[in-house]
Amino acid sequence: MQKLAQALFKGGPRDLRGLADLAVDKRPIAIVPRVGLAQLHRMTKPIPSQTETLFIEVDGANHQGTFHTAGKMVYVQYKGFEKVTQIGGSTPRSIARMLLRELVLARAGKPSEL
Repeated sequence: MQKLAQALFKGGPRDLRGLADLAVDKRPIAIVPRVGLAQLHRMTKPIPSQTETLFIEVDGANHQGTFHTAGKMVYVQYKGFEKVTQIGGSTPRSIARMLLRELVLARAGKPSEL
């Protein structure tokens, strides 16, 4: 197995130091590096979009929050609080406005009117 790995990684054993755990598939040719869950999460984690500012009016008062998207999720922040939901049939901005409204109403102690 080591000779096969060295043939695949032309630099020899020095290139294999980062791949301490090698798992061999049942087929004799495939060698798959094993990664931990934290490494896998870092590799598959979506890159967040640029943060955008939102302004809404609730009960005659203006409120400002921010939002960004990552993958199929929308993240809205307002005064240290955050709400997250999945993007569905609406645009990310319209979803963010609804979430910001919910955050504002929750901070005011009022139930959401949606």
